[in-house]
Amino acid sequence: MKTHFKVTHSGNLFIGEKEINCAVLENGQRIITQSGIYKVFGKTRRGSQRDEKTVLPNFITSKNLLAFIDNDTKKIFEEVEYLTKTGKTATGYKAEVIPCICDIIIEAHNRGALNQSQQVLYEQSMILLRALAKVGITALIDEATGFQNDRQAQELQNLLVKFIGEDLLKWQKRFPNQFYKEMFRLHKWDYNPDSTKRPGYAGAFTMKYVYDLFPKKVMEIIKRENPKTISNNHLYRHHQFLSVDIGIPELDRHISKLLGVMALSDDIEDFEKKFKKAFAIELERIKEEKDN
Repeated sequence: MKTHFKVTHSGNLFIGEKEINCAVLENGQRIITQSGIYKVFGKTRRGSQRDEKTVLPNFITSKNLLAFIDNDTKKIFEEVEYLTKTGKTATGYKAEVIPCICDIIIEAHNRGALNQSQQVLYEQSMILLRALAKVGITALIDEATGFQNDRQAQELQNLLVKFIGEDLLKWQKRFPNQFYKEMFRLHKWDYNPDSTKRPGYAGAFTMKYVYDLFPKKVMEIIKRENPKTISNNHLYRHHQFLSVDIGIPELDRHISKLLGVMALSDDIEDFEKKFKKAFAIELERIKEEKDN
């Protein structure tokens, strides 16, 4: 006969504006309700894919995402049956399911496997994973359920709301379409305003004329926090590591000035000459930093 552990602590976990039911069992396992998983990712529950004990939420059962779910990952999605405080049998997920789903979606994005309608899942996953990494899903559930009584009430959840709010701001578009339109014009590339695809060199252009002009110590920290993946791409966008009060405004000012230089240039050679004149002070500072 299968043993069902009983709930010792239960409560509501607030992720952004979403209220999620969670619990701690007698064996110390942290549980999220199945409906809560759909709330976290802003999806409607419409069936699921069952495989023995494994139950995959419907929004990750498309073929392009299933390719990133191996047998070890499936084990995380095994249903957990437990007893509520009233003695009824209930079913939920291990709390680790949330960051696991984020990893699946992010990996699919990095491999270019997501379709357009799934991009919102990618952005949500990036925000969630970074915020949860800063606070800790286990600690959050302990607090929400009253399991960890030595912490000030709501302290960790308030931190989570703060981190999610900051990351939402960081995800706002920082490089306007005009930046890419001018880049394409200078290089004599065909520009499609309805497409988000960029040539591989677009990243190198942005690094050379934007981020390379930032203070050396700032970029050392950003590159350390945002290393390249196996596929030689950065997992995040560099601007997501800039501070909201200083870094982001400085980036906006730099882009605005750069756009002016780009608009006044006839081609990439002309832009190079005008860029060196317009950003002479910054380029001299960079030279001094390298010499030192």
